[in-house]
Amino acid sequence: MSKELRVAADKLAKEVTWLNRMPTVEPTSAVIQITAVIGAVVVRRVSDDQYRESVVPAIGGDQISITVAASKLLDALKSLEGSLTITINDEDLTLESSERKVTIRSASSTVDFPEWPYFAGKGFGVLMPSNLNQVLTSVGTDDNLPVLKNIAFDNGTMVSTDRHRLSRVTYGKSGFTGQVNSASLRAFAKTNTAVFVEAGTVKDQPWVQLRSTGRSCTSPMADVDFPNWRKLIPEDQPLKVVFDREQLLKAISGTETTLTVGGDSMIVVCENGDSDIRTEQKVNLYQTVQNEFTEPVSVSISTKFLIDCLRGLASKLVILGVTSPTSPVVISDLTDALHLVMPIKKAG
Repeated sequence: MSKELRVAADKLAKEVTWLNRMPTVEPTSAVIQITAVIGAVVVRRVSDDQYRESVVPAIGGDQISITVAASKLLDALKSLEGSLTITINDEDLTLESSERKVTIRSASSTVDFPEWPYFAGKGFGVLMPSNLNQVLTSVGTDDNLPVLKNIAFDNGTMVSTDRHRLSRVTYGKSGFTGQVNSASLRAFAKTNTAVFVEAGTVKDQPWVQLRSTGRSCTSPMADVDFPNWRKLIPEDQPLKVVFDREQLLKAISGTETTLTVGGDSMIVVCENGDSDIRTEQKVNLYQTVQNEFTEPVSVSISTKFLIDCLRGLASKLVILGVTSPTSPVVISDLTDALHLVMPIKKAG
């Protein structure tokens, strides 16, 4: 039994490349399932409880599937251009352009592709590209703290923290509550279109699905106790000033940045821990919203953390909130996105 259809090589290669960004951690994750349906090619891969799927428009086709090695499929597509004729039978997959023909043997005899989950959604929310970039700023990477590799969805708000930073993003007036593995959001981090996020169930267990432009990623909801993030954000900051985001980004360098606010300007001092280089620059304030201090206030922050937070904001103007030189610094924009950064504690 064989089925044939035609598809654009570059479009299929783009989707297979997206699937191949998933880690290969076990035999199941080393393969891709290709399904021919009427009018489309459906490609699927599973890794680390992520079920990714992409639908590529095609001409022809009928219901038939084959499982092949993910790396071999991507290598084959790199050597092909233009319109492809895809033929699927029980033993192999054939990809043929006007100049080249590649046949890949089926991997089904060595790897059993898992059953695809039937996801029953309960209503979706919409994430914009800026929302994804903002909340991914503070995701934890420590294998000893796996709970911090998740993002908390809390009734229209997304939150991430790595203990040194915290990011809070409001994406809607309401939404579901649960923890989502950050890898599912990273799958769509480079998209330039809206991403739909939806909580639901698979076999009565809580799952979540993200989808955009023919792609989807479905995974179980993480069963973890996320930190009580609301207690970490200062309720009020005695000092709040507004400045131009790009001006501060141009002023900072090195490994440590000290911001000193006084009058109508902010003095930015940058130092590098392993050299004698020190820079100092004045950044004019756009507005002082509140200042209860009688003397200039200084706070020192990791330059990397500061750059990450500033790049994770979408607006031109940014608000800096300071409670004290040793308290968390609040960096927010005019769209309710907020980053919290722990300051560097000075000796003595």
